[in-house]
Amino acid sequence: MEIQFTTTQDLAEFNGVKCLVYGEAGSGKTVLAATAPDPFFISAEGGTLSLKRKNLVKIYGEDNSDVTYNLPAVEIHNLGELQEVYKFVRNSDDAKAFQTICIDSITEIAELILNIERNQHKDQRFVYQVLVHQMIPLIKAFRDLKGKNIYFTAKQDRFKDDVTGITTYGPGFPGQRLGMNIPYLFDEVFRLVHAADGRYLQTVPDVQYIAKDRSGSLEKRESPNLHQLFDKIANEI
Repeated sequence: MEIQFTTTQDLAEFNGVKCLVYGEAGSGKTVLAATAPDPFFISAEGGTLSLKRKNLVKIYGEDNSDVTYNLPAVEIHNLGELQEVYKFVRNSDDAKAFQTICIDSITEIAELILNIERNQHKDQRFVYQVLVHQMIPLIKAFRDLKGKNIYFTAKQDRFKDDVTGITTYGPGFPGQRLGMNIPYLFDEVFRLVHAADGRYLQTVPDVQYIAKDRSGSLEKRESPNLHQLFDKIANEI
């Protein structure tokens, strides 16, 4: 095999920004997809109601050029449909126009697969093993799409350490093994906060909440605008 040399900077720039955003219900994770550059929206929870124009105008303003008011979208109901969407995004000429693939939410997809597997297998331990073996490669496949930004959303969950009693919060997924592994698959993991003074993205961890920014180019709190955020990261590559 002939080795083709490149640089880490070229690889990062070519592959786009890959991020996972989690938050409480109603924090605006779905709405955030509308701020991504040229987004394609994949919904596993039928949550597109919050993307109606009147809701987006209320949050981002009538004249915000970074907000897409009518996203191309598809709704999936099982793993097979999601795999077909992946093939479309990877291979179709029509998908070349999409700069950002938005998957809302990866938690819902995992729960969907889990429910299907539970109906097929009696051994629940085996069910969770199957879930991990199906979900991890699928997430990696979307994450590694070349030339695309990837935006995953996840529910927020609470974790309590049985030894220390300390409670922390992070992306929530069914099954301990799956929940422990998924955040490590991303360079960018943010918490979307809906506070009294507005929304913001938490990009660094604290004693309670998981977050990380491997780009090193972001502030501790960033405006909830993926277009601006991706540009900021890309300009540091």
